[in-house]
Amino acid sequence: MSKDEVNKYLVNVLRKKITIKEFENWLYQNDYIEEYLGKALYFELISINYFSNYAIKELENRLLNILNFSGYEDFRIKDVLRSIINNGDLVDTCRGIYRDYCSGYSFLRYIALTCILYDYDCQLDEISNREVFIKQNHDNFKKEAQRILGFLERGEIVISGEYEYLDNRNEHDKIELRHYEDMYRN
Repeated sequence: MSKDEVNKYLVNVLRKKITIKEFENWLYQNDYIEEYLGKALYFELISINYFSNYAIKELENRLLNILNFSGYEDFRIKDVLRSIINNGDLVDTCRGIYRDYCSGYSFLRYIALTCILYDYDCQLDEISNREVFIKQNHDNFKKEAQRILGFLERGEIVISGEYEYLDNRNEHDKIELRHYEDMYRN
């Protein structure tokens, strides 16, 4: 298994696509994991009491550290943005972004407000509306997701807690706070 495959596996644990029991079995059944992680990190993972009520949280924290995320929210928001960039389920992803925007992540404004314009009263549940939405918006959403992801990766936007962030961008870069049509002029 390559380093990328190991990282994908760890990310799938964070996404809860792999159970904690499956992860524990995988950890013990694959000798190369210790080589990839190093003895200290590997020992931390095998030292977790996987039967504890706190095992999931402890594992998440260790995996976030291994994968270089500052916390679960940082991972989650970057994962959502990468889903748009990599052609994931655009409608469900945008609905989640709308909830995140309403909860405090104002840097997601463009995608959130565009989504709600199309999805008022769940109009995107209808296939024909969904297809029009995707055709008209995917390229712009992809561009916006790349822009926001760049700010996150450069530390210009720092997720500091659940629905809390520090915005270190220049005022010029905060185009989502100004006129809606400025979003794609550059």
